[in-house]
Amino acid sequence: MFRLIRWSIIFIITLWFLAGCTKSSIREDYNGAVAFFDESNKKINKYKWDYYVLSGVDGTDLWDSISETLGRNQGRGFKMTPYLHGHIVPAGKNIVLSLQARSVFAAPILSFGYPNCRFEAEVVFKPEENADYVIRGTLEKDYSAIWIVDLNTDQVVLKVENNELDQCPEPEIREDPLSELE
Repeated sequence: MFRLIRWSIIFIITLWFLAGCTKSSIREDYNGAVAFFDESNKKINKYKWDYYVLSGVDGTDLWDSISETLGRNQGRGFKMTPYLHGHIVPAGKNIVLSLQARSVFAAPILSFGYPNCRFEAEVVFKPEENADYVIRGTLEKDYSAIWIVDLNTDQVVLKVENNELDQCPEPEIREDPLSELE
């Protein structure tokens, strides 16, 4: 009996803690129009994926695909299963979107062996009511961009570019540090 109570308490505390890490992109009392945002990724190799995500709305952090992928793959060694999220956001008015493009690795130690890219931008955007959008992008050493595509028209509706050099610092060690393990 004591064992059941102990595990119940641990389960409740864990749920309470996890609920505090996630914030909805829409207030509970919001009754207005909404739009839908999907996130995307691109497989670079079997150890690295580039993610393009919506990490916040109007200053509220969101649980995004990067957080989900890292959380679910923790402790799996050099294996990684990608996960993607979608978000419902207020539509018909200007909102501030926090966009992020970032390299994600199967194991943290791999970030020492591959270029580790990251690009973040905050933009003001007015989503159309009931529109479906996807966040896409590119991460390269001397050029990175994040853009929002309207899935109904397949048109880019907003694009943020960065031409600064060294967004993805090259590693000091060989190209594939795991080649000896295969």
